[in-house]
Amino acid sequence: MTEGILKAEIAHQVSGKTFLGNPGIGNWRDLYEVLQALKKRGLSHVEEVYDMDKQLRLICDKKYSEICEECEERKKEGDPYFECPKKRVKRDTIRKGCNHTYRICEELSLSCNRNQWDLDQDGLWAEHEKGIDDWLTKEIRKNTR
Repeated sequence: MTEGILKAEIAHQVSGKTFLGNPGIGNWRDLYEVLQALKKRGLSHVEEVYDMDKQLRLICDKKYSEICEECEERKKEGDPYFECPKKRVKRDTIRKGCNHTYRICEELSLSCNRNQWDLDQDGLWAEHEKGIDDWLTKEIRKNTR
C-alpha cells in the first residue's frame, strides 16, 4: 500500500508487484472496506510503503516561507535546532494516516509491515527518494549498470 494512485502504478510497472494506491495518507476512511474486500479474495498481508516523509526531520530549514518569521525569532534566541511547526504538523498527519492503516489491518487480522528506505544514521529520511516509486526506480537503475 502506498500513497497515491500514480505512484502505485509506477511502482507496479517498475517492479511487477501489486500496489494499492491510497489517494492520500488522510484518505483512510474507505480503506477498511477495500482491505476487507481484498481479504475475501485471499489477501493476508499488507506491506506499507507510504512516503518517507513519515520520517521527516523536524529541524527548521526555511522551506516554508509563510512561517519562517517564527523560525527567525527563535534563531535570534540562540536555538539552532528548534522544530519547524509546519514540518511537525506534516509528519504527525502522515504518521496518523499510517497508524490508521495499521489499526485497520489489525482489525481485519491482516499482518502488516512498515517499510522504510533512504534513512540517515539517525533513522530519519535522508531526503533523496521520497516514494516507493523513486526508490524502486533507483534500485533498478543501480542493478542494471
